[in-house]
Amino acid sequence: MNLGREAGGKSRASHACVSCKENKRKCSKELPSCQLCIRAERKCRYAKRTPTVVEIRRLRRRLHSLEGATHEEQAEPELFAESADATGSVLPSVLVGSLGDAETDVFCYPQIRYSYVNTSVTNSIANLVGGFSSFSEDDSFFDTIHAWLPIISRKRYTQQLSALAMRPDAEMSLLALCVRLVTDVPRNAGSESMRTSLYVNAKCLASYIEAGGRLSIRTVQSLLLIGLYELGHGFEKSAYASISHTAAVARMLRVDKLCEENYNPAEFRGWDVEEARRVWWGIIIMDRLTVCSEIDIYRYANLQSCNANFAIHIPSSTYRLPKEKTSQDLSDNSKPALLSIESTVWVEPFAREAQVAYLLGRVLSHTCDPTSDPNFNFNEAVMLQAVLTTFKSLLPEEIDRCARYCGAIGICNRASALLLLCNSSPKADANDSTVAAVIDIASNYQTLLETGEIKNDELSPFVLYSLYQSATVLANWMQRSRDLSYIQSYRCILNMLEGFNARWKLAEHYIQLLQQPLQHDD
Repeated sequence: MNLGREAGGKSRASHACVSCKENKRKCSKELPSCQLCIRAERKCRYAKRTPTVVEIRRLRRRLHSLEGATHEEQAEPELFAESADATGSVLPSVLVGSLGDAETDVFCYPQIRYSYVNTSVTNSIANLVGGFSSFSEDDSFFDTIHAWLPIISRKRYTQQLSALAMRPDAEMSLLALCVRLVTDVPRNAGSESMRTSLYVNAKCLASYIEAGGRLSIRTVQSLLLIGLYELGHGFEKSAYASISHTAAVARMLRVDKLCEENYNPAEFRGWDVEEARRVWWGIIIMDRLTVCSEIDIYRYANLQSCNANFAIHIPSSTYRLPKEKTSQDLSDNSKPALLSIESTVWVEPFAREAQVAYLLGRVLSHTCDPTSDPNFNFNEAVMLQAVLTTFKSLLPEEIDRCARYCGAIGICNRASALLLLCNSSPKADANDSTVAAVIDIASNYQTLLETGEIKNDELSPFVLYSLYQSATVLANWMQRSRDLSYIQSYRCILNMLEGFNARWKLAEHYIQLLQQPLQHDD
């Protein structure tokens, strides 16, 4: 609060007190209490004033000087440098401020803070990767991961990426960094080899942007890609925390409302509604798989020992599915189908993936949190098994480019194999069709790889979940029977996991788990 002093020595405030201002009365501005408040016998309170024009200019000059310090190694006063490599840290150039000095702390004033966060993050990421031109030249994300997790509009992404040189954007810069992150492939042995500086920088910058008060759908997309990276490379606990946090941020932005049948379009004016809807379904899919990861970590022999702790509850049947898209963009005028649509009706690959993720959630709830009624549990298991069998027979018929469906196939196989381990599921002998289907998973994936319909770099880590669960089922059956087909399929899965390790380190983690004895709960 700025204080003045009259000739008589009395201290005066620079502005009226709160009560006088609210009641539109002339305030004497005396300290510690004005005359009106004294007469009314009320507490006199002076609000913290807004910064003056002079102070704002001083803060802006400080901001410019900090920006200059960020670029002091540049030969020319350009926005982006081409010198840094991806092994360094962005933190020294970002975490700049004046501790304890409120008047010169740029983070205390929103109009300055947003500009500073935008500029500092954009410059730091550009320096880290050697300029954003390298992002625009790299289409590997849209050629691979986008096929089975299309949560980013390619058209909008390209337009906003090209505008970064003229208009810094912290959230868009972070998304570009996370796109680079998830396309990064292992170079060394060991799952910890993927806990790289690029990964740590992405996590730190995401937290930095959130602390700066910048939250948008781009932030949610970045957090989701970080969670995918963690899941794909075996950081299960980190992934669980990341996906839960991503769901919370998305819910705070009300992204979940876009999947409801009767959402209010006026509430999301200026949004790409379909892109945001796909993001929410991507979170649901990843959330289900993080629960699967918890089961995998502890290798429960009795699945009821594990709780299905979802960050997002099971959606209602009136939820809107992702709608059909073109190859280049997510935008069209078709009306989204409901989650309850018949499985025989054609929907696009990501919508089918959303449907089987919903079924996986139902299977996880059934196996981990059963009711007290054995008959109900048994009947529900029969129903779920029948629906999964329908989807498993339907998905291969829909394949036009296998990479687009590999995520849905992997999730569906995972749910089917998980249900087979459940105590309430119908008991099957070695010739049962469900057991045969689990055995066929290995040969089906092997055929796809041999024929070139799917490549390692196009592979969804969701496939690894189904391979691991199938191997677990086979290991259980091998304890009862030394059938040669079981042994051959089990070895085939191990060989494929070793091959897939070149893309996702989760495969190496699963190989290690399969070499450990199964836990048995008392």
